[in-house]
Amino acid sequence: MIMGTEATQGLELTLPRDDDRIVEAKAFWKLQNLRLLHFDHVKLKTGYEEDLFEELRWLCWHYFPLEFVPNEFHLGEVVIMDMQHSNLRQKLKFLDLSDSRHLKETSDFSLLPNLKELKLKGCTSLAEIHHSLPQLSELVYADFKDCKQLKNLPGDFGKLKSLKTLNLDGCSKLHTYPEDIGDLKSLTTLRAKSTGVRRLPDSFSRLKKLKNISLSGNL
Repeated sequence: MIMGTEATQGLELTLPRDDDRIVEAKAFWKLQNLRLLHFDHVKLKTGYEEDLFEELRWLCWHYFPLEFVPNEFHLGEVVIMDMQHSNLRQKLKFLDLSDSRHLKETSDFSLLPNLKELKLKGCTSLAEIHHSLPQLSELVYADFKDCKQLKNLPGDFGKLKSLKTLNLDGCSKLHTYPEDIGDLKSLTTLRAKSTGVRRLPDSFSRLKKLKNISLSGNL
């Protein structure tokens, strides 16, 4: 039984990793004013028509077992989604999918026009970043550390005019930077240790605001 009332604004539920219990989504119907929800290893029985959590602002669901957020979860007001160690394939101002090891490609980013931070660190199966990424005009932070299957960054990458920090450490199959990387006019920090990049594109010299750069361990 889920304890709480309509006045409850925060809830944390953690289950053991090997717990096979399935929690009924309708158990949360009384918590209509919930702003923060934190789940660990929680499996939900879904399929109800009613929306849940219409006031939700922060969803933290570690070890999320599904590929898509259930329809009952009203995400229209969510600004932070933390889905570490998840199987989520879709995916807000802050999007953290770190260590989602089954994630092979990202979905369309054009549905997230206000995204400011994107964390895909440790997504070791990630081979493709959707070509819509450069449409994220508000993106200031992108972390692709240890995305070991990633071979290319999307075309028109230089359109990310707000990007300040880019982390490519450990992207060992990444052999080239986008030719227009020099158009990242706000970039101040580039971490790119232990990648497969052999040469820098000519446009690299146009990164006038770049202050912190790490390229050690490259071929």
